Amino acid sequence: MSQIIAVISIVLLVIYVMPSIVYSMILLITGPLTAVSAHLLGITVSYFLMCLLTLLLKKKYKVKFNAGEKISYKKDFIDLLLIVMASLGSCLFFSFEFTMPFLQRGLPRGMTIEMYNKLYHSFGMMTATILLMPVCEELLFRGTLMNIFSRFSNMKTGIMISAFLFSIMHGWTAPFVFIPACIYGYVYAKKKHIVFPIIFHVSNNLAAAMIVKLQIVNTDSLNINVIIIGLLIWIVCLSILAAKYARSTGSLRSKEH
Repeated sequence: MSQIIAVISIVLLVIYVMPSIVYSMILLITGPLTAVSAHLLGITVSYFLMCLLTLLLKKKYKVKFNAGEKISYKKDFIDLLLIVMASLGSCLFFSFEFTMPFLQRGLPRGMTIEMYNKLYHSFGMMTATILLMPVCEELLFRGTLMNIFSRFSNMKTGIMISAFLFSIMHGWTAPFVFIPACIYGYVYAKKKHIVFPIIFHVSNNLAAAMIVKLQIVNTDSLNINVIIIGLLIWIVCLSILAAKYARSTGSLRSKEH
């Protein structure tokens, strides 16, 4: 337990405290920046420290991201398709967040809504949000932390703690992020290959971006039909995945006996 607490303390320090310190020190050297530049600097510092922490913990605890068979995209096609569809269903279901003002993050300091939209609709920021950020996050929270916590306790505890640390990074939406994060961890535990939670996370961010970009969800009113359809897609896809994993686990046990 002491080792788990020590790792959690390091994560909280590096991910949630140090970025503000480093950010402030850089501003002291460079002087005031524009609102957009300051926002980009904050993101860059946070993810740089995240990647650095991943490398250090991976080396210290000799973590391996992949403990299962090599991915066969022909063999795993159904799983990958179900993961993508589950991500779409999840985003449609949790779209009610867009209609709840108290769940929305405030604009970064000094930025107008026009500046914010222009930045996040740019190709570079879309690429970072959809691809680079999920990869960094999965390598740390699932690939590294989940493995470390599971080693010092058990797989369920590893999934829960890593999901909790991941979810609090998302502010007020943490309760809604926690459930998908646990699912990412469950998929990783069953497939034993970091590519699967990465694809889950990337497809989730891509689906969310497309829903906003195409204005599938009306942010002014709650669309019950969209929420119900999303929930059904989510449940069906996850149920099929869980059944597939249960069968594969059962067949492995029967072979061992």
